[in-house]
Amino acid sequence: MKQFNNTIKMKTYITKTCMVICLLIMLLFITSCDKNRQIRQETERQLTEQKSELYSLKNEFDELDTEISNKKDELVTQKNITDDLMQEKVSKEKERDDYLSNHKKVMIALESVITAREIAEDGTENDIDEAYSEAISQSGVLGIGYCLVNEEECAEVIEKIGYYGTAMEEIENNIKNSEKKVLTLETEIEDLLDKQREKQQEIDNIEEKINNTKEEIGELQPTGLARIFASLT
Repeated sequence: MKQFNNTIKMKTYITKTCMVICLLIMLLFITSCDKNRQIRQETERQLTEQKSELYSLKNEFDELDTEISNKKDELVTQKNITDDLMQEKVSKEKERDDYLSNHKKVMIALESVITAREIAEDGTENDIDEAYSEAISQSGVLGIGYCLVNEEECAEVIEKIGYYGTAMEEIENNIKNSEKKVLTLETEIEDLLDKQREKQQEIDNIEEKINNTKEEIGELQPTGLARIFASLT
């Protein structure tokens, strides 16, 4: 009985040993069949790097898209500012013209004085008709006389002329500055759009590489039993 049990144990041991040996031989055979394993793993590593690069490029693209959107909003705001300034200029010009039209006599008097003074300062009174020169001189005298009689009105008009001149100059400068900002923003937007187009090209290129790498990995996949084993490891 004891000898029988020993025989059974021996057979069991031999059977298990044979199974292990067969399994090892099978594994070695399957592994040898997956001859592209190392190349495939390296290619899969490249695919991971390419996907990481694509992720970074898309983030950069989105950042550019956000920046472009913000710049476009700034551009719209700046154009509205320019339009408001242009409207302010028109309103100020109308306000000035309406005011001066209500003081035509003072304006005529001031213009006659200015004309007479300019001719006297330029020394051109000898180059024009004597009668005309005399008329201008008399007109200047009358203008001075009118302003002496209507001193307050003339002083007010002179002050207003100075005010409107300064106001119009300030508005003109503001318009120029605003238009300059508009041009700057338009240039910046165009530059950003160029960068975004370049970034899109980079994305397209890396996506093409990813597709090619995936195809390459597919071609390197093992077949038959080696494929089953590769899926388990």
